[in-house]
Amino acid sequence: LLERTRAMAELVALAIKCGQTKAVSFMLTSPATTHVFSNVGAAEEMHKTVHDGLWETTRQITRHQMECFGALLDVFANTDSATGGKLLDEGVIYATSEYSEGYQHSVNELPVLLAGGGCGRLRAGHHLREQGGNVSRAQLTALRALGLPFDSFGFNGGETSSPFSDILV
Repeated sequence: LLERTRAMAELVALAIKCGQTKAVSFMLTSPATTHVFSNVGAAEEMHKTVHDGLWETTRQITRHQMECFGALLDVFANTDSATGGKLLDEGVIYATSEYSEGYQHSVNELPVLLAGGGCGRLRAGHHLREQGGNVSRAQLTALRALGLPFDSFGFNGGETSSPFSDILV
């Protein structure tokens, strides 16, 4: 999975660099994954592993997933953009999971990682937690870091006009 991630990241980075696209969606495995991470010793699919409470195996799977995410970031950090900068410095990568606590199917406090510099509009190295927060704030923050003129984002009770301004430059 790690080598496949690197290969896909290189293809995506090339498409962005060549101007074929400005936005991509990349999913490592399907939601509520039935993928068996045998490479880390999992005997069953991830979904069952989590529901069975096999927490050490779950940690190994999560570590592997983060290594794959790191590989994607490395490719973007080392790929020159068409303007001569690095793709990661000029862009924003929004990463999340479909659940915050998979074994409960909870969507409260979804984990979100914002990576990249947004051409200097996104401040790095911050950890924010907003108990009971609105994930649309992270999405609005990403959009504004990309320089897009969104006043608000979200719908159906999740709309916000308040980004995480302490990480926007």
